[in-house]
Amino acid sequence: MRWTVMTVDDELLVRNHLRSLIRWEQHGFALCDEAGDGTEAMRIMEEQRPHLVIVDMNMPGIDGVELIEHISVHHASTKVIALSSYDSFDYVRGSLRFGAVDYLLKHRLNAEALTAVLNKVRSMLEAEARHRRQLAKEHKQWETASPALAQNYMRELLLGISPDLRTVSEHFHEMVFGSGSDKQRFMLFIVQCFNYELISARMTEQELSLFIRSITDFCQQIIGESGTGCTVYMERGKFAVLLSLHDERSEHKLLQYASSCISRLEKSMELYFNLSAVFVQSPVLHEIGRISGTYRELLRKLESWDGEDLNRDDAAPAVPCVSIRQEKELLSAMDSLQAGEAASVVRDVFACLPADAGRAASAGVRAVTELLQIAAKIAKKAGAAADWIFLEMAALQKQPINANRASEAVSAVYGRLAGELRKARTDAGHSRYVGQALELVRLHYQAGLTLEETAERLGITAAYLSRLFKEEMGRTFTEHMTEYRIERSRQLIREGACTVKEIYSKVGFNSYSYFIKVFKDATGETPYNYAKRMRI
Repeated sequence: MRWTVMTVDDELLVRNHLRSLIRWEQHGFALCDEAGDGTEAMRIMEEQRPHLVIVDMNMPGIDGVELIEHISVHHASTKVIALSSYDSFDYVRGSLRFGAVDYLLKHRLNAEALTAVLNKVRSMLEAEARHRRQLAKEHKQWETASPALAQNYMRELLLGISPDLRTVSEHFHEMVFGSGSDKQRFMLFIVQCFNYELISARMTEQELSLFIRSITDFCQQIIGESGTGCTVYMERGKFAVLLSLHDERSEHKLLQYASSCISRLEKSMELYFNLSAVFVQSPVLHEIGRISGTYRELLRKLESWDGEDLNRDDAAPAVPCVSIRQEKELLSAMDSLQAGEAASVVRDVFACLPADAGRAASAGVRAVTELLQIAAKIAKKAGAAADWIFLEMAALQKQPINANRASEAVSAVYGRLAGELRKARTDAGHSRYVGQALELVRLHYQAGLTLEETAERLGITAAYLSRLFKEEMGRTFTEHMTEYRIERSRQLIREGACTVKEIYSKVGFNSYSYFIKVFKDATGETPYNYAKRMRI
């Protein structure tokens, strides 16, 4: 990095001499401007913000001492070198008192003396820059670690497990609520999610961790809009939320705010996470050092619940937005890497949502959640990464649902998923040419693709591709194409989306009778018998 320098002297000859005395760039500096008096220097400094100013001490109007004092107040990080024709103790003392790095005499000024002072300044500037970078790094680390540390403190306070609860309480209070007033009021409430065991059973450990963090962040966002507080996950779908309205002493206002937060959380969790929950809140608290007793009391309230709402066994579940048929069609589309077919299914799902605005928003969120959960299931089954799908889900759930935009966003996810699956299959133990040939079969089985056409697309000879394919797959290219078409026809029959007579053309056969023959040769039964057996 080059440090910028401005010279200030009422003598043009001195400014010219400074400019030509050394090659500034070789020493890590660059002259950015010059001024003929203190007033002009102040104006330029507001625009240029130089790192170093070389100031003549004896100037008309605002002299060097006054200018250096101004710089120390308004540009504290700027370094100053004092320059004078006089070896005056008053000037030396005045410049150094306001922070000048060094003092140079004009009649003794040469390249060696100037270079020595510049090296000193550069070392100071570089050290300060390193310090700023370290502070920024530490601040960033603290911003990342602080919420987790606060959550750990809160968990210790709630469970009463710390050997020094007083110290933990003080640290937690300072981190979350600041120094605050002794009159600060708090409220604690527990959020217990319904059907947590069922939800968690469907997720991997990593997915569940992301799911819990999303709910924690969402709670934190809501309570932080007007107040402040901390949300921590405890266990088995249970979250604890502690909030305060800063220095608000009115218990009534705090109760109102807590009630508003709980109402918004209840609606939002159902809307964005497709979750129902029960909320149990404490009375107003005057200190947080003893909230473990309050937490135990809230747990007892949950345990004494009659169980009807918590278990929800007899509650009418929300009707899924994605039908079984549509889920099968999505599985089939991704199996054949047909992103367009998946997008068509997604559009159908959103087209069937309720028309009225009240129900459409809730159904839209459920549709996004269900569709992306299916996408994640497909990715996991194929051994592909699924984390990014849950991140997309969290991003979509944070914004208002518009059917068209949501449909496009979900379709884009399936498009990317098709690419990820394609890459996973290509990398799955096949040579490059065979892997690409298999991909071409999946993409073009409906239109038909010969060995010669495939080889031409890959830029190799048909004979070479035929030999590679037979060695790796144990069958010819044509046999594989036929087997793939039959397998796709079986999938379509299982889905029940179309009749047997409609299927043969969808999988690339030109003759209905030939399709029946090939299907029977491959499976040992006709398409009709297979369809009948699937319906039993």
